[in-house]
Amino acid sequence: MSDNTGPNASPVYSAVYSGVYVYEFVCRGIAVMRRKHDSYLNATQILKVAGIEKGRRTKILERDVLSGEHEKVQGGYGKYQGTWVPFQRGKELATEFMVESLLRPLLDYAIPAGDVDIHTPTKEMVVHKVKDSIKAPKGSTSPRPSPASKRIRNTSAKPSPSQQAIHHAPSMTPSPLHPSFHPASPLIPPSPQWRAEEPPRKKTKASTPSFYEQEPFQEGGEMMEYEHTLPVVKSDHSYNMIDPLMEEPLEGAEKYRSILMAIFLNDEAEEIPPLLTDPTVPPDLDIDLLIDDQGHTALHWAAALARIPVLELLVQKHADVRRVNDNGESALVRAVLVTNNFDKQSFPQLLGILHRAIPLVDRKNRTILHHIALVAGIRGRSSSSHYYMECVLEWIARNGGDFSSLVDIQDKNGDTALTIAARVGDRYLAKFLIDVGANRDIENRVGLKAGDFGIEDSP
Repeated sequence: MSDNTGPNASPVYSAVYSGVYVYEFVCRGIAVMRRKHDSYLNATQILKVAGIEKGRRTKILERDVLSGEHEKVQGGYGKYQGTWVPFQRGKELATEFMVESLLRPLLDYAIPAGDVDIHTPTKEMVVHKVKDSIKAPKGSTSPRPSPASKRIRNTSAKPSPSQQAIHHAPSMTPSPLHPSFHPASPLIPPSPQWRAEEPPRKKTKASTPSFYEQEPFQEGGEMMEYEHTLPVVKSDHSYNMIDPLMEEPLEGAEKYRSILMAIFLNDEAEEIPPLLTDPTVPPDLDIDLLIDDQGHTALHWAAALARIPVLELLVQKHADVRRVNDNGESALVRAVLVTNNFDKQSFPQLLGILHRAIPLVDRKNRTILHHIALVAGIRGRSSSSHYYMECVLEWIARNGGDFSSLVDIQDKNGDTALTIAARVGDRYLAKFLIDVGANRDIENRVGLKAGDFGIEDSP
């Protein structure tokens, strides 16, 4: 259990809703609750943190939760509503949807015995502390970083040679719809120079630690490491909202960040703010402004949530389709890590907008094909992975691209996309890759190749 007192206290606070005492923890913009008297967890909130949209949440709850012990709360205070489950079931749900590490401060929180809790801060105390911590000093000319962009990352480590490379695509023009993926197209690692061109972000301690920056899971191998979801969250706030704990006027970069973030916090997908629909762009707007603490831009969010109209407007306003997040992942990669474009069958349209990101590799030297193969190993994700792989390979074939410059790229472990597809046991993906010329005999760093995982000698 975690220590709830002292300078390293976890960001958990107490609150009372509808007369019920709860412990609350804000994760990815979602307030997640654990009841004091019985430790029940709100399963609905856990699924929201995992990025599950409302329709899928309902199906998951009906299929996996409502058949067991649970308590459904529909009346009373809005934030307290949802499906509540015993602590262990809630923890299993968080593990299943790969958000346990993000929710660990709440899950590991040692609830004090007795009726009086003098150690846990109240919600009001946390709100006051957060507001005080973000007040910019008088006379400051630099943009104030959002609470989401404050960091507690160790910055002393030097980048690896692959991170020190090479090429920065300077183009800020809209993505053309004619082919631009050619045999000579280089595979482009993220560059420190590229990152340096982004708006400055203070790397300082925040009053509430960010758990986006945790190291990936190592338990259970590769698939546990592969925790990739964008926070899909619901909010009752308007386009001036940025944090569930506070509502106060914002200026400059913070104002634009809150407007852009609110697009994706709004359940009404058709509702787009004038900032994007107006033909004129404010002169002080950086359309590639980072809007969360993983280094995502609005383009990343729009791609992941399959908001195609928003995506088109962002690119029309010169959003950089090759901009990457802190892991070196483009908006195109973020799109294949979740199922929204599969659910809406919108991926071909998205590829038409973001295709210039196909040749990019991330900080682990992984291509989009690597990511699709990795996601195929997650339970329930094979169908979406097959769809994404088929769309990408078909786009390359139709537009005269060279498969050989992409399919046999090895990541930092020496794995090709085919090796990963074979390792996770997805023969359908493996056949796709073999059909476009993937080499079955490339060994990874421990000497294993695709054939060692049961891929036949003939396709």
